[in-house]
Amino acid sequence: MSMSRIVRSMTAALPLLLAMARPSSVTLADGGREVISRVGPGLAIVTEIGNGTPYVGQQFSIIYSLRALNAPSAVDVDPQQFTGFWTELSPPSADDRPSVHSLENQPASQYLLRQVIAFPLSDGKVQLPPIRLKIKMPDPGSATGKWDLVCTSEPVSINVLPVPSAGGQGLSLVGNVEGSLTRSGANAGSEAVLELQGTANLAFFDPLQWIGARPGLVLSVRPADWDKLVQTRDAGGKRQITLLQRRSWSIRVLGQGPGTVRVGGNPLHVFEPSTGVWTEQAIGGFTVTGADVKSAEVGSVEPSRIDGEIKGRPGWIVTLIAGLLIAAVLGACARAKRVRRRDWAARGLASLEKGSEAASRRFVDTAHKLIERYAAEARMLSTIGNQDSELDRIWNEIEGLRFGRRMPSPEQRSQIVHFLKDLLRKPKSTVRPGEEPSGSNQ
Repeated sequence: MSMSRIVRSMTAALPLLLAMARPSSVTLADGGREVISRVGPGLAIVTEIGNGTPYVGQQFSIIYSLRALNAPSAVDVDPQQFTGFWTELSPPSADDRPSVHSLENQPASQYLLRQVIAFPLSDGKVQLPPIRLKIKMPDPGSATGKWDLVCTSEPVSINVLPVPSAGGQGLSLVGNVEGSLTRSGANAGSEAVLELQGTANLAFFDPLQWIGARPGLVLSVRPADWDKLVQTRDAGGKRQITLLQRRSWSIRVLGQGPGTVRVGGNPLHVFEPSTGVWTEQAIGGFTVTGADVKSAEVGSVEPSRIDGEIKGRPGWIVTLIAGLLIAAVLGACARAKRVRRRDWAARGLASLEKGSEAASRRFVDTAHKLIERYAAEARMLSTIGNQDSELDRIWNEIEGLRFGRRMPSPEQRSQIVHFLKDLLRKPKSTVRPGEEPSGSNQ
């Protein structure tokens, strides 16, 4: 090839190389962002951010996808650490299908990798972690089981806004919240259930701080239910996910001193990010008297908060009880660990054998979860799929079925079931099945 032809070829490839060297970022009309990181010819990692300028404590979504001109045969996604955020993962559904987009001016399929709902914990410029993938492309001539590409997306920064001062109004939440305080139980005069629901992060809510200290008030507050629901909305090739939480606490008045005392009744201060306005949400409250408080001996329950402090049994008794409990727990740890492993392995194998009767998506997902848990406990999750052992081969085969949305053949199902039976009934080891430990005698 002549030098002039080489120069022309390099010149023609230069725009593509420059495009791959830098990510493209687009700010969307709804305030979100889309960042495309080119990781190889015909391959890009797409990071979709639901809100590029959230407030502290406001939820927003982070969705990672792979956009490809040609469908990979398998993709493995490494764990991420979201420092500075409270996060909730929303695993992709078996019903999710690749969406059609454009890459390098050609139609491309986009595959969902990971969905995260995040709540910033502090204001300022904060960096979201990149996502690292291992990709295997279809290659009939390759039988090594090696990954064809290991790549990482570009890190993305967002600007987290401080929540405007509430004017010393006390406990507050960011988002929208509804709530109620309802008397309940056999001793309805002194027992109630506090329930909140909405898009605000209820992990940040402290019922005792909301009720506040009262002279002589002794309370027992126990968490009850905590339900989480992720709502998904797909429109115009974009996905929006929202986390709804419903949380409840059981509140019992153990003592209130002379006269009557009011429990609750304080408004809940909520900051609405869409309007930038503080609102007061009425929750309600109730009044108790000495006649309402039955069997309210403080010594018969665990320490409770009294007048904003922790009081209860003498410290040496609490220490002694705690020491005995810790000794009992440590003494049972080895047995419990073995039992727990037998339990989840037995349940998983039973579910797998049931799913092997039909070529179902549940079979593939169950097999993936069983190997993933085994590898995590054996501390080989970060390297699984990179070797030539039977475990790595089965893992790559299952990943190919999951990612390619293909159904396993009867022979594949039978092979996977027999392999997992042998794998999970043996003691865990950091040596892969079919391999010899380093330094062993041949």
